[in-house]
Parts: sequence; C-alpha cells; structure tokens
Amino acid sequence: MKKFNLPIVLLAAASVLSFTSCNGKEQSGPAQVTKTNITFLSGRYADGRLKPVVLQESDEVALLHAASGEKSVSTPLTPGSNSSLFLFDLKKPRKGDQLAAWFPANSGFTVDASSASFEFPARQDGSEFPNVFFGSTKNTGDNYAGNSIKLNPVCALILAKVSKGGYSVTRAVLKANGGENIAGTVTINLESGQFSCTQPSITMEPPQQIDCSAGNGIIPIFVPPVELSKGFSIEFTLSTGKVITYSNEESLKLSPGSLVDTDPLSANRSLIACGSNKVYVFDEALAKKNGRYNNALTWSWDAKASAGTVGMSASRMDHIDDAKPVADGKKFLVTSSYGWALLLNKDTKTVEWSSNGTTNAHSAELLPSERIVVACSDGGDAVKLFSSSSSAELASYPLQSAHGVVWSEKHQRLFAIGGTSLQIYSLKNWDSASPSLSLESTVNTKSFVTGLHDMTLADENTLIIGGNKAALYDIPSKSLKQLGHFNSYQGVKSVNYNPDTGEAYYTYAWKGHSEGDYDWSSHKVRYTDDIFANDGGVDKSTIEVADINMYKVRVLNW
Repeated sequence: MKKFNLPIVLLAAASVLSFTSCNGKEQSGPAQVTKTNITFLSGRYADGRLKPVVLQESDEVALLHAASGEKSVSTPLTPGSNSSLFLFDLKKPRKGDQLAAWFPANSGFTVDASSASFEFPARQDGSEFPNVFFGSTKNTGDNYAGNSIKLNPVCALILAKVSKGGYSVTRAVLKANGGENIAGTVTINLESGQFSCTQPSITMEPPQQIDCSAGNGIIPIFVPPVELSKGFSIEFTLSTGKVITYSNEESLKLSPGSLVDTDPLSANRSLIACGSNKVYVFDEALAKKNGRYNNALTWSWDAKASAGTVGMSASRMDHIDDAKPVADGKKFLVTSSYGWALLLNKDTKTVEWSSNGTTNAHSAELLPSERIVVACSDGGDAVKLFSSSSSAELASYPLQSAHGVVWSEKHQRLFAIGGTSLQIYSLKNWDSASPSLSLESTVNTKSFVTGLHDMTLADENTLIIGGNKAALYDIPSKSLKQLGHFNSYQGVKSVNYNPDTGEAYYTYAWKGHSEGDYDWSSHKVRYTDDIFANDGGVDKSTIEVADINMYKVRVLNW
C-alpha cells in the first residue's frame, strides 16, 4: 500500500479581533494597524498522528484591508509555538472595516470588500497539500491593545478507504450527493465565513496504483470546508477496470481542518467464517489464490473479549454457530450453542445487545422496530423474541430443534426452521409494548430436506434451506425445489445462494465427514456455481479455515 505524507491542520475556531486606541479613546481618523497577535488553534495531521503547529522565523503572514486592498506582510516576533505577535503596517483601516489575514502570505488569495477567493484543485495526486490558513474580522481600532486573529485552515481531508483485496486502485472521484460544488474557485464570505465553490467533483489520481493486497487502500482527498446536504459518494476505479461506489448519504458539514474516515469499501467479495470463539472476515479472491483464508483476513473478533458484557465466563464464549450480517453489513448477529446471542457493531467491536438466556442459540434475525428474534435449538426448542434495548425475553414460541430465522421485508413475514418444519409468522401488535408473532402456516419439508440446519434469503422471493440435502422455497407459490448438488450431503450447516450468478457458499459436517474436532465442525468453506447439477456434490473450490471448529459461512457482500 502506498504511504502518503499528508500534513493537514485539524480543528477550527471563529476569529475574534479587538482594537482600542492607545489612550483608550476611539480615533476619529484612520486607525493604523500594527501590533497583531496571530494564533493557529490546531495541529497538523502527518504520518497518522497530530503534530502541533510551530511557527518559524521566516513564516510570513499577510494582513489586508478589504475595502482598499492595502496589504502588509510580517513575520513572527516570537516563533517557536502556534501563536506569535506580528507587526504589520496598514494605514487606511477605520473602526469597523473588514480585515483579512492568511498564511502563507503568497497563498494567492483575492480579497474584495465582502469576500476572499482562491483556487482549490479539482484534480489531485495525493501529494502534500499546502497548509493554508485564513481568518477575517472587523477592525475596532486600538493599537495599544493590538489585534488578536485566529486563523483557520481552508481545507478538510477525506481518507477514502478500500478493503484489503487482490486488486489496486487507480483513481477516486468524489462528488456531493446533494449537487453542491466542491472545488475550483472557492469563495469565503467575510461576514458569515461560508464557503462556496464552482466545480462539482474532485478527482484523485495517484502517480502509482495503490496496492491493496497487503491491507486497506487509503486514498487522501482534500476538500474545502463545505456543507454536504446529502453526504457524498466516491467512485473508485480498480486496476481491473471495475468501478465500485462508496456512498454516505448523511448530511455532513466539513469544518475547517476536519478529518473524515470512510468505512472500507469491499471491492471483492467478502466472506464471514465463524466457529469456536472467533468470527473472521476475509477477501474471497485473495483466499482462493492459495486455498486458505489466513493471508486474506480483513477483520476478526474474539468473543472472549466480550465475556463480561454478555455475563458469561470466557470459557463459555465459544461454540459460535452463526455470525449473520445485518444493517447493511455494519453489524453482526452472533449466536452460540453455549446459550448466548449478541448484536455486534462491526466497526467498534462493541456489543449493542446481548442475552445469555437463549439455550443452544443457533441463529438470530433483526426485525422491524429494533427487535431481535433468536432460534434456540435442542434444549431450547423455541423461537424467542427480544427488544434490542433489553436482554429480557418478550415472548417465546415452540419449535422443535429451531435452527434458523429469516425476515422478509417484502412479504413482511418471519420464516423459522426446525426438524422438518418451516414455520411462517406475521407480526402482531408490533407498535405496542407487547408485540408478538402470529403463526400463519407450517410447511413440511420432509420430502425435500430433513434435519434442517440453515436458511438464508436468496432474493426477495426465495429462501434456500439446508440440512440433510437442500432445497429452494419459493415464497409466493409456497413450493419447494430439490437441489441436485446437495443430494449426497447429510449435514449442510450453512448455505448461501445468489440466483443472479448461480453461485453458492456452504459448509457441511456429519459423523465420518467432519474435518473439525466435532461431528458438526468443518475446516473448509465450499463453493459451487451450479446448485442444480447432479454432480455428486463435488466442490468447484474450497477455502481452508483450519484454526477454528467452523460451523457456518456467510457472504458479507456478493
């Protein structure tokens, strides 16, 4: 990954300027501006850390009288810190006149009576961006007390990130979702401090491709401190020619000198493997190169670190049997057959909800109104309903050997599996303090698949169900369809299917066919591109995950 030295000033403050006459009386004529204290209330971001601004003897600051254009340049009298006294020589300002100051003095600002402007590059290469500061205030005319001006940086920095993977990034293009201009000629209103621009995008094209094979690719994009009413989007062009887009649709006001990190965007397919006390996320393309996940790992979580939060001993933070991505992949619902379930924030690795009253929990699902449902298998034999604000159970519904729960947003139905039973629930009194699930119908799957272990939503109308064999369930027609590829399998523990590509990722294990320490555990993520083929279940490819007793695989992004 290419490293950049990216100094930028962080933090901003409104400028305050106060003048009085040297004898304490207001001057009736021109008020000469000389003694002025300039302060940089910020630090510089370089090499991943903040560094304080330290003025040098040769640093020149410009001070300009906006009405007349009279300008004076001075150097610090007391260098060595972020603040110093400067002696300027302006003869024309009167009380209330607008003054503008900037650093460095040769920054190319154009100032008139009401605004200042400068050119902000719409094309960038990731090299060091000039540390440019600007501030303005009104003269109150006291040479004895002098001025006190605080300068703000004139840009912010967005660190755009692409996840680790077997590719490189050649270009990134930033645009405002609300249509705001973000580059070109930048104008600063001297009264309000608001920034306006003339060009709608910024293109960052590094001199060398940014290699992401060893870690996240980081693409620095310098932006004026503008307000983005609907957030921003970044289009990344990869070395393969593929274009992927990151979008943050939340309104964002970029303060001067601010630093914004984006979430890493997965350019390749990412898979989730879970088992023992670990959850792994890895790049599928990298892992396929040598058939192992290790060098392709992009994220991991150890359940033992959350033992105290869940209220379990560290030794019981084990036997993870599902890690389902929810909330657009920003959170994981993690369950364990040791009787606990939790909602994990992927970025912060913090537990947002948990319960240790879910006997033999095997899967969970996020429902509307921030409620959670957990499938509790043998010993629990129920589907349990919770609010994400409490670990206390709201309701419980019997289901022998419950193993999977899936919510369909389109059909507004919850599907649950156990044994040879597919149960379909609707939501009842959902807006009340006593919500419940209402069982509408039960489908017997015995003729197609038994020993039900997993179920995922393939598309808005289709479920794929695995156990002893596997089948598709069409929601509108309420019909099942056998899948030839799985006809020889007796223990499909997880199955994920993409109807658009025909691809499926799955795990299986049963007595005599287990690579792990238990009859139910495996060490391989398996792949096929034809689930209907009567091919004897021969895998098209596998990825080894040998250090955990793996139970399920999930697809973070197809």
